[in-house]
Amino acid sequence: MSASEVKELLEVLGEFKKKVTRNKKSSKKFLQDIGIFNSLGEVKPEYRDICIPRSQG
Repeated sequence: MSASEVKELLEVLGEFKKKVTRNKKSSKKFLQDIGIFNSLGEVKPEYRDICIPRSQG
């Protein structure tokens, strides 16, 4: 990738992040769309045991 392509990709990803993390409802919809949450908004069994640190300090 060229530097301009990387810059363009980062801009697109930044806009997508803003859209997805705008509020709790849009975040939940995104997680349902990609298959992590079920239709009730609960984490699917195959993702329940994944450990994600709350901070990386």
